[in-house]
Amino acid sequence: SSWQALAEKSAVSSSGQTVDVKSAEGISAVFGCVQALSESTACLPLHVYVRTKDGERERADDHSIARVLREPNDNQTGLAFRESLTASVLLHGNGYAQKEFNGVGELIALHPMNPRGVSIVKLGNGRHRYDYSDNDGNVVRLLQDEVFHLRDRTEPGSIVGKSRITVARETLGLSLAVREHGA
Repeated sequence: SSWQALAEKSAVSSSGQTVDVKSAEGISAVFGCVQALSESTACLPLHVYVRTKDGERERADDHSIARVLREPNDNQTGLAFRESLTASVLLHGNGYAQKEFNGVGELIALHPMNPRGVSIVKLGNGRHRYDYSDNDGNVVRLLQDEVFHLRDRTEPGSIVGKSRITVARETLGLSLAVREHGA
C-alpha cells in the first residue's frame, strides 16, 4: 500500500476525536508552534559555499543554487518557500518540491508539491519514484533526483518522515475533546 493512502486517512483518537492536520492546526498551541518554528527557521541565513583550489571555502552568492534559494519559483520568495516547506514537514512529516532544470542540467527552480498528493514507491534498483497527483488530478511520475524531499524523523530503512500530528494523535485528540466539551 502507498504511504499516501495511509497518510490521508484521518485517525480517531481514544477520545473519539478525529485528528488530522486540519483539526490539529485548529489547536492554538499547534498553530503557534508551527508558525514560530517555520518562520524562525525561514529567517536563518542560508548561503552557498564552494571549495577553492587551496581547500578553503568561499561564499558563492552568484552560484545558480544560491539564486534558486533566494527565488525558488515565480510565486514565492526564498523566505516564503522555506517557511512553507518547514511547516509542511512539521505538520505532515515531509515537504516536497519538484526540481526544474535548464537545458544544461542546472537547477533553475523549485516548485512546492502538496504532501497529501505524494506517494513514494521503492524501485527494484533501490532508488525511489515519487508519484504526485496535482490539484487538477494529473499524476506526474518523478525520479528521486527530480524531487527535493525534506523530511522529519524516519523509521530505520524508511525515507518517509513521521508526522508529528500522527505521533501526538492521542494528546491532540484529548485537547480537541476538551475544547469541544468547553464550547
